[in-house]
Amino acid sequence: MAAVKPLTEGPVASGGSAASRPLHHRFAAVPLAIAARQGGSFGGGRKVMSLVIKDPGARVDYAFDWSDAYPGGPVIVASGWTVVPAVADGVTVAAESRDLLRCAATLAGGVAGDVYRVTNRVTLSDGQIDERSIVLRVEER
Repeated sequence: MAAVKPLTEGPVASGGSAASRPLHHRFAAVPLAIAARQGGSFGGGRKVMSLVIKDPGARVDYAFDWSDAYPGGPVIVASGWTVVPAVADGVTVAAESRDLLRCAATLAGGVAGDVYRVTNRVTLSDGQIDERSIVLRVEER
């Protein structure tokens, strides 16, 4: 997974108002700004969302390795992926897979300049439910 990078553009970095941006651009600003101040993690060692750049024409695999969070314990029995916002021509989950402690998704599409949150939600063999997210910014590369 890519490291969290400081927010270098947009309303938070430039001092502008988040209300001036479309709703699907606003959600990423606060977590990324906080992550930059906190060195990429919140208390307890939990990682925050990572920022990833994707070309709109690329089909790229992304994965979460859950083994660090659940060493020697429960395994993944169900996994699902969501993309927010779910819009026409936006990022889509083209394929997904999982094994006992790793989940992967092939992401496709997206509109250059837009920002998306991609979340993997898992159910574990002991009934726990957990999720991790990445922030995906689409740029022509």
